[in-house]
Amino acid sequence: MNKKLLIIPLLIFVVAFSFFAALNFVRAQTIPCTVYVDPAKTTVNVCTSFLINVNIANLIEPPIYHYDFFLTYDSSMMTPLNAWDGGFLEPPLVGLFWEIEPDYGGLGIDAVHCWAMTEDGGAVGSGTLATIEFHCNALGSSFLDLDVMLMDGQGVQFLPETVVGGWVIQGYWEPVKLIDIVEWPYQYFLVDIPFVIPSSPEGYTEVLSHIEAKGYQFDDPATGTASEVTILVEEQEITGTVSSWWSSNTLEDGTRACMLSAEMDDGTSMAMAFVTNLLPPEQTPEVDPYIIVNAMPYMYVRFYWWAWGPIGRVIVWPCWWYDSHHHPNWFWGPFWWWRIYIRGYYYPYDVVPYWRPWWGWWWHWIYWRHWYWWSTYFPYDP
Repeated sequence: MNKKLLIIPLLIFVVAFSFFAALNFVRAQTIPCTVYVDPAKTTVNVCTSFLINVNIANLIEPPIYHYDFFLTYDSSMMTPLNAWDGGFLEPPLVGLFWEIEPDYGGLGIDAVHCWAMTEDGGAVGSGTLATIEFHCNALGSSFLDLDVMLMDGQGVQFLPETVVGGWVIQGYWEPVKLIDIVEWPYQYFLVDIPFVIPSSPEGYTEVLSHIEAKGYQFDDPATGTASEVTILVEEQEITGTVSSWWSSNTLEDGTRACMLSAEMDDGTSMAMAFVTNLLPPEQTPEVDPYIIVNAMPYMYVRFYWWAWGPIGRVIVWPCWWYDSHHHPNWFWGPFWWWRIYIRGYYYPYDVVPYWRPWWGWWWHWIYWRHWYWWSTYFPYDP
C-alpha cells in the first residue's frame, strides 16, 4: 500500500483532534468557575428564619477535594443558626463544618466560616457547596460577601475565577393578595373614642381642603368616628388612633366624600380620603342594596392620598367599573395603585425596606369600616 495514502488520513485525524482539543480548551477558558450566593437578593420578614445557599458553577478542572469559605454579614441585622453541606463533594466528609468567626479580618464584621473535605474522589461541575440558616433580627438590610478557597487532590489551593455575593432585605409582612387584606392574619384591638377633627397627621389639612374645594362639606363632627388601635405584628405592638369622617352633604351626582386618618405612636401617620357613589346602607336606609335598586350605570371610588415629603402633595387615583357582579375583587385595585406610589417614594425599595407593619392593617380597616356591606353582597374571590 502506498505510504502517502496512509499519511493523508493520519493528518486529517491529527488536525481534527487538534481542532476539537483547542475548541474544548477555549471553551474551558471562556466559562469561568463561579462561586456565588443564591439567591442573590433575599427578602424576608423580621423575626423569621431563612436559608442561603453558596453554590459553585462551571468547575471543569481540577476536581476539588476541599472548599473553605467565609460569608460575611451584618450581625446587627441577622444571626446564623446552622449550616449543612450541600452535597457537591462526595461523601464521606471529614473535619469541622461550620463556625462563627467574630470580627472577621479585623473589620468589625462577623463571618460564617464553612469548610469540608472529602476522602474520596474530587468533584467537578455545578452544585451547592453549603446551605446556611439565618435568623432576621431587625428591620433593615445586610450584605452577604464571600471569600472562597478551593483545593485539588494534590493539596494545591486555588481561587475561583468569579465570586459573587448577595443581599438580604429585611422588612415586615405585607399583603400580596386580597385575602391578606380582608382576612388580616394578626391580632388587633379597637376601642371607640370621641371624634375630634384631626390636625396633626401629616397632610390631613391639605387633603381636607382639596376635597372641600370640590363642594363636599365637612361641618358636622357628629358624622365622624374615631378609635384607639393596638396592632400585634410579628412580636411588635403598634398603637395609635384612626378616624373616619363622612361629608355632611351629597352632590348632585350622588357622591359623598370620606376623610380618613391614622396617627401612630411611633410618629408615622396617614391622611387619605375617598369620594364614591357607592354609599353604605346606613346612609341610604330606604333602599337595599343601593346599587342594585337604583340601577347605577357606573360605580366608582376615587382615592386621595397625601404623599409625604420632601415635596408633599395630594395623589389621586380612581377605580370605576360597570356591572358590579363581575368585580368582587375591586378593592385590590386601589390598594395596588397605592402600593406602587409608596414604592416610588421609597426608591430604591429593593435596598431600603419601605413597608411599615401597620399599613396592611390600615387597608384592612378601611375595607371593613366602609365596604363590609359590599363584600356581603359580592364576596371576594380569595
